[in-house]
Amino acid sequence: MPLYVYRLAGADGRTEQGEIEGTDPLELRARLESAGGVVLSIRRALAVPRLQVRASDEELALWAGELSLLLKAGVPMVEALGMAGHSRGGLASIVPQMAQSVREGRSLSQSVAAHGEMFGPAFVAGLQAAERGGDLPAALARMAGHFDRRRLLADRVRAALLYPAVLAGLATAVLAFLIGYVVPSFAGVLADSHARLPLITRAVLALAAGFREYLGALAMACVGLGALAALASRRPGATLAMDRWICRLPWVGSTVVRAATARWAEALGMLADGAVPLAEALPLAARAAGNAWMVERLAELGGELEQGTSLVSAAARTGVFDDRTLRMIRVGIESGELPRLLGELARLEGQAVQGRLEAATRLLEPALMAVMGVAVALVLVAMFLPIVELAATL
Repeated sequence: MPLYVYRLAGADGRTEQGEIEGTDPLELRARLESAGGVVLSIRRALAVPRLQVRASDEELALWAGELSLLLKAGVPMVEALGMAGHSRGGLASIVPQMAQSVREGRSLSQSVAAHGEMFGPAFVAGLQAAERGGDLPAALARMAGHFDRRRLLADRVRAALLYPAVLAGLATAVLAFLIGYVVPSFAGVLADSHARLPLITRAVLALAAGFREYLGALAMACVGLGALAALASRRPGATLAMDRWICRLPWVGSTVVRAATARWAEALGMLADGAVPLAEALPLAARAAGNAWMVERLAELGGELEQGTSLVSAAARTGVFDDRTLRMIRVGIESGELPRLLGELARLEGQAVQGRLEAATRLLEPALMAVMGVAVALVLVAMFLPIVELAATL
């Protein structure tokens, strides 16, 4: 359906801009003015394809938290939508459309569902359940807490991996400089000496020559591999096979599984706390796992629950949860506090992942330093050893 851009002057004298879908500009003008105000202009939007990416966890947490506070304070929904997160990130472009949708009589969940790629299915399901239960501000507050905790976990993981990544990049740059610039500078001097070079010197010189000769081919190969990886990532089968292989790696696999379990438990706890039925919440929470193999395994839980299988038994059959996770799910169901236990599980798994990454970082940092130091020392020894031997013969 064609998209039109409009400017509307409200009864209070303020103007607003927005977008509306329709086929007849006159009918759209009448629809806008029926809600109050005067349409200053309305025109067909340019047919330029737009990519709608998902809002970040930080944006969603701020938007949901602010909207919850405004609604609790008694601010009308349309006005609250215009005030909450109006100028932040990708949400800024769709807030006017959602406000117009609510003004036309649609619910908040319907307005958000029209931009499902931006918010995610779990967010929409949580809003729908909250509207049925009549507790929308509390549900928005829970969602804000959920996205904030998920953001904190992601920030901790990135912080733990940042320094080793920077160190590895620095080591690579230093070695590339030595091999690509320093060694060739010595090569001419050593060639003029006509002396027999030590084995280590000949090896480093050959490595430098090969590096310069095949640099273009190496760069093209890296670009080609990157393109192949990007194409493969768009094929569900390839992504599923890769993620399954990653989950079966020693240490790395268990860390990935625990991180995915934390995301799944956090999302399921939020939905269950919002009174979303478990059979409906389980497939939505599965998508939050992130790992394609984990998503496939966890998506089966909802179907088994509808067939009469208990959640603990169905979770055990997936083969991805450890005993502690199954115990916490069982205790949560038996005590009637499944949302709280799932939140606690997410916290514990997140702490475990962070601890593992920090321990790996403490081991990786000295290892990278040692590798870089040894490599630089070998290059320097290879270059200066023949010079020292030549000086000794003079």
